Amino acid sequence: METYLKLKFLNSNGKSSFIRISNPKKDLTTDTVGTAMELICSTKAFEKGDTDMYEKALGAKYVTTTENVIFDNKQ
Repeated sequence: METYLKLKFLNSNGKSSFIRISNPKKDLTTDTVGTAMELICSTKAFEKGDTDMYEKALGAKYVTTTENVIFDNKQ
C-alpha cells in the first residue's frame, strides 16, 4: 500500500495542475499544507512556456493506493 499527498493548483491558463509528494508526513494540518502551497504559488518558480503552473492553491488530499495482483508469471 502506498500513500502520497496530491496538491491541486490552478495554472494561469485556468487549468488544473498537480504536485504528487511520495511518503508525506502523516497527519499534516490544513495550515501547514496551505502555507506550503501558498509559498509554492508565490515563488512563481514553475513555468511551462508562458504558463505559471501553480498560480492558485486549490486543495490537497492524501491518496492511498492498493495493488491486488491477479496474475504474476515470474520465471
